[in-house]
Parts: sequence; structure tokens; C-alpha cells
Amino acid sequence: MDWRSCYIQTGVFVSTEPLPSAFMNLLWWSSAERLQRVKPVKEKSGDQSPAMEGAVQLLTREGHSISHNSKRHYHDAFVCMNRMRQRGLLCDIVLHVGTKEIKGHKVVLASCSPYFHAMFTNEMSESRQTHVTLHDIDPQALEQLVQYAYTAEIVVGEGNVQTLLPAASLLQLNGVRDACCKFLLSQLDPSNCLGIRSFADTHSCSDLLKSAHKYVLQHFVEVSKTEEFMLLPLKQVILSRFILVICNAVIECSAILRKMF
Repeated sequence: MDWRSCYIQTGVFVSTEPLPSAFMNLLWWSSAERLQRVKPVKEKSGDQSPAMEGAVQLLTREGHSISHNSKRHYHDAFVCMNRMRQRGLLCDIVLHVGTKEIKGHKVVLASCSPYFHAMFTNEMSESRQTHVTLHDIDPQALEQLVQYAYTAEIVVGEGNVQTLLPAASLLQLNGVRDACCKFLLSQLDPSNCLGIRSFADTHSCSDLLKSAHKYVLQHFVEVSKTEEFMLLPLKQVILSRFILVICNAVIECSAILRKMF
């Protein structure tokens, strides 16, 4: 056999024919000697692979970070808490008003209403109770306001505005209170402006009171012909008639001045 038919490629003998035993021994000893020359590398504690080193360097590089802000986080969390409230899960307070029982979470109610915040965080007896009875508030309005604390949504209309506004004032839910005033302002009419003015005065809605009073003066002739006007106390009627005389005088003077000039 011609040993020259064997060749070496990358340190490996390749042959298509069987090799002599002497040559195989030589190959074995050469390989063993080569392995002895290679010293094993001892791993040191803390040593990491190049890939890991690159990852660590990336994570510890100064001045590089991102800020994540989920716009739906608060919404989704309150939706979940409202579902839990409806199922009675983790509720730690039951509000009793009339014959109605309304379950809730103190932390949610206290975070939305200064009234409940004072009740549940100060040294009041209610802060340690799981059942609280409320007075001078409409049951349906309270239920709607508790729902509002979880959903931030409420419908104000003719059917609930007169009970919702006092309840919102009691619980100091100013957003709902302002929504009620806005609705009443949009409903001003000669037939109801006196009643809205009185309602605003009773519940200390100063802006609504001023707007309603201004509306009465601007439409006094029409207002004086309404049923609400006839139900006013005598003192207010006398004052109103005095205002009516003044208004008529102003109207007549304006008409005369227009003709003269």
C-alpha cells in the first residue's frame, strides 16, 4: 500500500484503505501528546460566556432605559373591582340606607369621596365597622353614586337630578354636583326658573343660583304669568311686582327713546 495515498486534512488522517498497525500506533501517540499539551481552563466564579457578558453589559449600561405607561391600567383595574363588588368579593363595607344594602370597598369609596375618606380614615366608629347606616340620602341616588365611584360614569336627567344633586353634595362628589347644575342650567324656562333658583339656593349652588336669578329678570314678564310665580310667598310676590313695574317702565322708556331718536 502506498502511504502517500493518505493525507492529512485539519489534523485528521483520511484514507480509503486500511492503515498499517504501526501507523495507527503513531497516530494514537501523536493524538495523546497533543491532548496533554492542552491545559483545561478552570472556570472562575463570576466568569460568564461572551454572549452573557454582552447581555449584562447591555442591561447595566448607564443612561439607557424605557418608561412604560399603560393608558388602560386604571380603567381595567376599576372595571375588575366593580365586577368584584357586584359579586361581593373582598367587600369590606355594606352601606345601609332605607331598605337597601349597597356593598363596596372602603379604599375605593374613600379615594373618590371626601365624605367617605373622613368616615373611614379618622377615629370615627365607622372606620372599624363593616356595616354603616346613612341618613338623609336617597337610596337610589346613593347606589348610582357608588356605581360612579367605580365607573366614573353617571346619567343625569329629569328623573334623578333632584335626588342626585343633594346626594352628591353630601358625599362631596363635586364632579357629579357640577353635572347636575349644568343639566338644570340647560333646562331653564319661564315655567321652572323660579323653582330652579330656589333649589340652587337650598343646596348652595351659587353659580346656578346667579344664572337662574338672571334668567328670571330677563324673562320677568313671562315668568309673572306662570303657576310658580303665583305660588311665591306674598313678600316675594310684592317684590316681584315691584320689579315688574320697573321692567315695564324700562321697556316703555326704551320704546319712547327709540321713537325719539
